[in-house]
Amino acid sequence: MIPRLFVHDPLISGICVPCSPQKPPLSPLAEMKKTIMSGSIRCSILLAGILGMAHAAPYGADGHQTRWTQPNGAVVQLRVFGDEYYGRTETPEGYTVVLDGKTYYYAILSRDGNSLIPSTTRADLPAPADLAQHLDLPKAAIGGLRQANHLKYDGDRAARWNAKVKAVRAVRDGAKAGGMSKAAAQAKAAPFIGNKKGLTILVQFPNDKNTAGPDPIDFPVSRSKIVRYCNEEGYVDNGNTGSVRDFFYDQSLGKLTYTQSVTQVITLPKARNYYNWADYPANTIHRADAGRVLLIDALKVLQDQNFDFSNLSVDAGTRAYATNIFFAGPDSGVWSQGLWPHQWNLLTPVNVGTTANPILISNYQITNIEDSAPVIGTFCHENGHLILDYPDLYDYDSPSEGVGDHCLMGGGSYNNGGRTPSPINAYFKDIAGWGNVTDIAPSQFKTVNLATTGNQAYRLSKPNEPTEYFIVENRGKGDKWAEYSVDKGIAIWHIDETVSGNNNEQMTEGLHYQVSLEQADGLFQLEAGRNRGDKNDLFDLITPTFNSNTLPDSKWWDGTDSQIEVKVLTGVGASTRVLLGSVPPDTILLDTPNGGETLFPGSTYPVTWRGNITGNVRIELMKGGALYSLIAPNEENDGNYNWKLAESLPKGDDYAVRIRSVTNTVPAVVTSLTSFEVTNATFPNDGEMPYGWFKPKSADRGWTVSKSQTYEGKRSLASKSLSDGAVAGIAYRSNFRAGQVGFYMKASTEGQFDHGRFYIDGVLRTLNGLKGLSGETEWLYFTFPVSAGTHTFMWTYEKDDTYGEAEDSVWIDGVSLPPGTQEISVRKPVDVEHVDGETTQHFAETAAGSSSEWQTYTIKNVGKAHLTGITLKLKGENAADFVIKQPAKKNLPGGATTTFKVKFAPKKSGIRTAGLRILSNDSDEGNFAIALQGSALGVPVIGVSLPADTPLTDNSGVTNFGFAVVKTTGKTRTFTIRNSGEATLSGLSISRGGLNKGDFQVGPLGSTSLAPGASTTFKVTFHPKKKNARRAVLHLASNDKQAGVFDINVSGTGAPKKKGKSVALAAAAPSSSFGIVEAVLGKQSTVDTTTTVEVIGGAKYLSLTVAKTGGVSPGTVEVSSNLLDWYSGTKHTTILVDDATTLKVRDNTPVTPESKRYIQLK
Repeated sequence: MIPRLFVHDPLISGICVPCSPQKPPLSPLAEMKKTIMSGSIRCSILLAGILGMAHAAPYGADGHQTRWTQPNGAVVQLRVFGDEYYGRTETPEGYTVVLDGKTYYYAILSRDGNSLIPSTTRADLPAPADLAQHLDLPKAAIGGLRQANHLKYDGDRAARWNAKVKAVRAVRDGAKAGGMSKAAAQAKAAPFIGNKKGLTILVQFPNDKNTAGPDPIDFPVSRSKIVRYCNEEGYVDNGNTGSVRDFFYDQSLGKLTYTQSVTQVITLPKARNYYNWADYPANTIHRADAGRVLLIDALKVLQDQNFDFSNLSVDAGTRAYATNIFFAGPDSGVWSQGLWPHQWNLLTPVNVGTTANPILISNYQITNIEDSAPVIGTFCHENGHLILDYPDLYDYDSPSEGVGDHCLMGGGSYNNGGRTPSPINAYFKDIAGWGNVTDIAPSQFKTVNLATTGNQAYRLSKPNEPTEYFIVENRGKGDKWAEYSVDKGIAIWHIDETVSGNNNEQMTEGLHYQVSLEQADGLFQLEAGRNRGDKNDLFDLITPTFNSNTLPDSKWWDGTDSQIEVKVLTGVGASTRVLLGSVPPDTILLDTPNGGETLFPGSTYPVTWRGNITGNVRIELMKGGALYSLIAPNEENDGNYNWKLAESLPKGDDYAVRIRSVTNTVPAVVTSLTSFEVTNATFPNDGEMPYGWFKPKSADRGWTVSKSQTYEGKRSLASKSLSDGAVAGIAYRSNFRAGQVGFYMKASTEGQFDHGRFYIDGVLRTLNGLKGLSGETEWLYFTFPVSAGTHTFMWTYEKDDTYGEAEDSVWIDGVSLPPGTQEISVRKPVDVEHVDGETTQHFAETAAGSSSEWQTYTIKNVGKAHLTGITLKLKGENAADFVIKQPAKKNLPGGATTTFKVKFAPKKSGIRTAGLRILSNDSDEGNFAIALQGSALGVPVIGVSLPADTPLTDNSGVTNFGFAVVKTTGKTRTFTIRNSGEATLSGLSISRGGLNKGDFQVGPLGSTSLAPGASTTFKVTFHPKKKNARRAVLHLASNDKQAGVFDINVSGTGAPKKKGKSVALAAAAPSSSFGIVEAVLGKQSTVDTTTTVEVIGGAKYLSLTVAKTGGVSPGTVEVSSNLLDWYSGTKHTTILVDDATTLKVRDNTPVTPESKRYIQLK
């Protein structure tokens, strides 16, 4: 009897699954377990029954294929889901049907909802438009039917199994168990080993004389093939991995050789219809005892033929262990009626031996065979019942799956289409006497090499309660029967020998399985009935640890801490190194952070550990292998500390946490296994939606970048506003290496009804229980293992109604993804690939101050995942001597390309080097390095200054010579030329241009060639020929190619001669851009004067300070705007100082770009 699978995940499909009340759990983790597999779900559509799914056994995930001929001759193809305890029949389109008389009709629910009754539409016609698919009975009704059929068909098998388990335990403990003597226990616990022989009967049917034409049903395959199918060593016909004999021989390590005494194909005395119908030949009522009637007739035929039964193996009660019947042709087409495959027993055993040596035939299993390609899976499963009394490890009366496909006695008989049945679990092997199970006390702590072969396993039992324990075995590579198992890894079985079967999925102290598989992903999907096992169920290097702090945890069913630790230390293979036991004395084990995490300054992160020490602990932060800071100096050894990271904590990927004992007699210390990273806000980067993230088609709305709530940085992703009953979703799909996906989530929703959820490949993952995050929560961190391959991560906000004061939103932040399979390839030219850190780009010799030709590189993503965040950065002492053009594309899907450019633009001569870094999300070349090198040639650089320490700018501004009286000796200024370059400045020459170039006379150059750093001078004299403003340009030529001709703008003002008075002009302070600022003094004056510019209220004013001699004022200060009209007095000037030594007067009119001002002592 093999389990059915059950309904779709109700959280994904929207199907409503009612659940029975639960006993309150004893711990938060137990509460989480309970929530995962149960809980009422609000639905918009109320269903009177349950919509079942096409998951059943012993008929497999696709159901048992059969057919039925309607009275009108129409043939209806059918699929039956269930087992011999309950079955439901569907059309290929998924509509449930029931038989009424000899006609199948589409099914509907009865008025009370507890039975399926026929509708008015035949099953050979199209289904009514409003008919629901996969219609099934309520769980309670199904459970009642199953229990009744168990009582009918199982007989005393459960009692025999429980007695065997009790006896094995008594022998193991070396003491009496429940009043059983040691001798009695040893007899009852005797291993099932040696050569054992079962009976396999092959039958066909004669012609039915009561039908219109000849219709004998011949056996479709030769006896010799069935003999090989049952007994041949290395049988591989039709893709089978071995024969029935091979399977049990391998499972028992050769201790059991179980073969079949296969009869000849016998023809039964009656036609097929006789065995199928109770009222033959009217053929209107199916038999309820078809198997029994057929077996009794077959045994009589065999006895009449003197078949030798003497080699059959019998138990202590002389009962043959197993009788298997293959009958030719189709089954009845109606579940549990007529000739339908099943297992049962005879009311009165038939003795096929002698009176002195009886051989009693009673227990049997019967199935039809229609073709010549039988598979061994179901045969092995049923014989697990017949010869070993194994119970089924699937749930008879609820939507859970027991152990699923991980064991032959669950759903594993259908692995590889029934050709490669799953291995038997280590617990069952041990009870049969085939196991090599080593007992380890929970207080022990050891590392073992666990092999896939040899039936090797380790048992860790609850102290003083030997009926409860964990068994650990390796389901890795090397076992051909595990080749098609749903997962490879370390299997941890939680056993409770006091429980009968796997009917109670609640995972509470009072209600739980006899054999539970601890599913490494913590989703408890077997208990919830969401699958029959997947590739995340067993422990490996991705999910290596099982202890009291993990989910699932290692606590006993009563909630007490077992202190048991199981940790996978090496990759899963034919032999895997595993740590077993509890934390040793004087030892601390660190759980988080233990390497690979990403933490953020200012955030809170849980430091968790397990310590078998006395006293408190000291928690330290390490960086680069050295102590960086103290996290907690004297913390209680309770295994958890919420660490608030300092805002100022510098970024780095070389952090670790170290925990030390404070007062333990023997010092204990532990450090993170590998380093973790502390970084600033990384998600979402640059305040933009991450590249490649998208709104799923199934979602009504997407998510957006938000500032409203953040865990790290300034932004997070938030669900968009929703209407009632809608879903907001955001997803990312890529190809990953094995690793972890982690994120922080916060919710502000209507509690219990609106939820934030997370899915991997469409499978809901556990957040705060099965339903997800709901109500008002803080930021919570979640992490999940991810296998290598292509995966879709999806976050949703699923809304029911809007009530209360919540923000009606869900946020995610700090998302870290597993390393992707994106792979950067940098090429130049396009077909030449460069190696990270081993490429140098050499540039041609380039003159300093100029630039080389652009060099073009191609970036290609040769991986499968998106290559994102492509950015160029220059580093190094001479980084400023190189120029880059960023790639045209920052993100590349697999196979796509982009280009970037780099050139050499040196500012100084010599060998110039820098490093080019190509940043991306490539997991191992995310900082791709190319060295840059160029040789810069020295060049001359001309510079002109006036005075010698004040540089002039080429063709910028005006050098003002001030006033010079027309046709006098003029005014001379000296210019300095300096070569600030690294090559000889030569070819120096000066020419004049401009309207009044004749008014400016240029003297000879001191030198026409200057070495680097050398200088020379030349003089220019202003000889105005006319009055007013005079202008010109001096052109200074050289071999400085970058500067070209250096232009100096010059100007001056010609002043007329004054009649009767000789006037001399003295230059004042240099002008600003407002123009000429001069002080004009009489020639005969020997007075000491100073002209200054004062800024008052943002305006500039001229002032003249005069030093008095003998306390007498030397004259009157006057001002002018044109040098012709002069004014004095309080209207035009302000006396600032007038004492015995000083006269200081300020012009009342400011200097502006449009108005020049002059001041003098009259």
